[in-house]
Amino acid sequence: QDDGGATDHVDTPKTVASPRPAKKLDAEVIIIGGGPAGLVLGTYLDRAGVDHLIIDKAHHPRPHVGESLGCSTTRILKEIDFLPVMQREHFIVKHGVCWSVWFDTAEISLDFRDLGDFGYAYHVDRAKFDDLLLQHARENGSRVLTGVQVESVDFNRQGAATGVTARVGESRLTLKSRLVVDATGRQALLGRQLQLMKPDPEFRQFAVHSRFTGVDGGHNGAAHFTRVHLLPIHRGWAWQIPISDEVASVGVVTDRQHFVKAGDDIDRFFQWTINLNPLLAQRMKQAVRLREFCLDGTYSYVMDRFVGDGWLLIGDAAFFVDPIFASGVSVAMHSAKFAAEVIAQALAANDVSAPALSGYEQKLRAAAEVWQQVVRLFYQVSPIFGRVIAESDGRLSVLRLCEGEVYDDAAIETLTQLRHEFDVIHNTPDHPLRQHLMQAIG
Repeated sequence: QDDGGATDHVDTPKTVASPRPAKKLDAEVIIIGGGPAGLVLGTYLDRAGVDHLIIDKAHHPRPHVGESLGCSTTRILKEIDFLPVMQREHFIVKHGVCWSVWFDTAEISLDFRDLGDFGYAYHVDRAKFDDLLLQHARENGSRVLTGVQVESVDFNRQGAATGVTARVGESRLTLKSRLVVDATGRQALLGRQLQLMKPDPEFRQFAVHSRFTGVDGGHNGAAHFTRVHLLPIHRGWAWQIPISDEVASVGVVTDRQHFVKAGDDIDRFFQWTINLNPLLAQRMKQAVRLREFCLDGTYSYVMDRFVGDGWLLIGDAAFFVDPIFASGVSVAMHSAKFAAEVIAQALAANDVSAPALSGYEQKLRAAAEVWQQVVRLFYQVSPIFGRVIAESDGRLSVLRLCEGEVYDDAAIETLTQLRHEFDVIHNTPDHPLRQHLMQAIG
């Protein structure tokens, strides 16, 4: 749905029809949504021999935000044999991240190459990347429909999901399955249908972004790093992501209140925020915008449940946290992997009840809590976050954490140690970094 796309186009019928069964489209598993979550899940299910159908309302290629992948996604791409595609298509390889603050023109660079085999990730044009993932899923055996809008998930009298009702033009179809997976991203079709969404009132950010040429990407081997520029306003920061050697994605994130204060003039708001960070302003001095600005509410939320009888949620359909660490695609891919494992087991045992799927929920909810804590810690110590990581004895562990390795006990240990390092700074009156904690943007 929200992350849509596919290749088997369903022609719009010329006449209106009442809902009717479509047995040839029924499947063991119906996946709603054709973004990275749904497509990676499809690829894993292909390999497990599980019959499935991916349904999406959109047509690829289509633009989407989320162009910088975390290092943890590289392992998933290797597992599904997609790295040769990434290399063939010459996506920009990301070897690190640079942090800048508004009160210092120097950058803090964190290099991923010390992490070993998966010490790199990619910057991607999401329209192209998602389209290639879709082709890959089909080549592996996924059945994919596009141009089909899933309106609702269907349930029986016992409260178990039995399939979906979908619209094709003016016609409706009822599709049956043993399991329904919501991979609709922030559209969160099933979570909204069941009223499971719990917004996080602390994080109500707003993003404005576009594509530019002429952006200064820097030198000294860091031209292809992600750049994060902190701004001296509440929860304010900007991203600078090289999509190619000529084109960069640049976006600013702040509390919604700052956008309103700028008078709702998007261009004026964007320029105002860019100029709050001297280094960012310098890098954007020769920038030329290539397309209209996109506006994006980046509100955080988590669903009350990730699984139920005959259904489960993956990716942003389960939870969404502040995008400061570009966690979206990583969560999408890892939740798809974990979902594929529990789905194969549940179908083999002929038990798709909520208890049979509960192991998946426990694992993903623990990861969601880690991400939430990492984000909160960042905003509490934002001006010195990058510097403390760079100087930390546990630098590599923290880099792994921030790049998406949040699924085991090591993540909790790393987060605890990192929090301790910041506590020491806070509780040491003469610590040289302590004064900057008062400038935290959280």
